[in-house]
Amino acid sequence: ILEPLAQKDLTEVLLGIQDYYNRLAIDNEAAFRKYLSLVVTGTSNTDKRGARRSETLALALENSDLKLSKATLNKFKVVATVLMGIEALVVTKDVCQLDDREARKVLSWGLEKVIKGMLAG
Repeated sequence: ILEPLAQKDLTEVLLGIQDYYNRLAIDNEAAFRKYLSLVVTGTSNTDKRGARRSETLALALENSDLKLSKATLNKFKVVATVLMGIEALVVTKDVCQLDDREARKVLSWGLEKVIKGMLAG
């Protein structure tokens, strides 16, 4: 995921990560929705999901020269993760009635605004 983004600035890297996971969710939407429904309605407390997104973000941020506290970076990773993947697409498509293109566009816009705010301090 990160290799094709290696020569990009941090904003482009973070938006590229989001785009990867949102495209993956759209391209495999039926399977992701089925898996999500099984996990959400399941009784197991050991099922963990979505860790790839936060791990990818952590890798992208680990060598950045951001002068932010660990707590702020952790909050950013949570918010960024919320703006990508099947959950974000369920909300934008099912609740907000957007199509795939509109959903990707508004989620990208949202992450870009969060990044801009984070970089501004």
